[in-house]
Amino acid sequence: MPRTHKRRVPSLIASALSLPIVLWRSINAWLESHASVLAAWASLCAIVGVPTAILGGALAYSQLKSSLLKPDIAFVLEVPERPQFKLVNLSTVVLREPKYQLAFFDLDDQGPDGARSLEIPVKILDSIAPRGGLGGWRILELSPRASAVPSGHIVFGWAYVQCLECKTPRHYWVLIKTGEAAWYSEIPADSYPSITKDLGRILHSGREYPSLIEELVPTARRVRADAASHRLERAAIPAPPGVRRRWTAPVRAEGSR
Repeated sequence: MPRTHKRRVPSLIASALSLPIVLWRSINAWLESHASVLAAWASLCAIVGVPTAILGGALAYSQLKSSLLKPDIAFVLEVPERPQFKLVNLSTVVLREPKYQLAFFDLDDQGPDGARSLEIPVKILDSIAPRGGLGGWRILELSPRASAVPSGHIVFGWAYVQCLECKTPRHYWVLIKTGEAAWYSEIPADSYPSITKDLGRILHSGREYPSLIEELVPTARRVRADAASHRLERAAIPAPPGVRRRWTAPVRAEGSR
């Protein structure tokens, strides 16, 4: 290597090593000369940025919480003498597109194919506010056949409620003695697969349906349709053959029509 090249190499290395030091001195000098302006900007960023960060975090948490929470729908039966029902949102989020389906039958109007269906149409609604309710709908006014059920007849069937994003659907057994009393009972999840079979047995049992209903829905699981108390009580259903049962008139709920 020529001697001149040997002399340039240390010089270039020294220049390269000194460059960061020169840059740092320049930056430091600029920061010192603009210290007051930078301090003002830092204060402004702290005033604006910290609340914004807190607000953004709270909003993100709220959105995450809403995405994890699912609406929860329930069916509530009210007013014993003229039964009506409501759909209730048990959750803290909006419940969208609630749906109900009522497969109800007049057990005292038996034909060749079993008990007569009331042919109540399925209904899909708009929404229910958090912890809110929708209704009530008088069951015996939801179809022409329902309106034609004579007083004193036993109406029995299955109620199903669901919504667009609900965590789970809910199923209920419902019994109405028209003009006198009514009760409902939520069906346990492990009994969902047998709903159709259990309902079919009762619909084709003729006059033996009282004993089958007693077997299917234990007394302790029945909720009387009494808006004033909703206590768990013994429901008014016909006694099985050979058993006498005294009927007690239900108490009209305050404010009921």
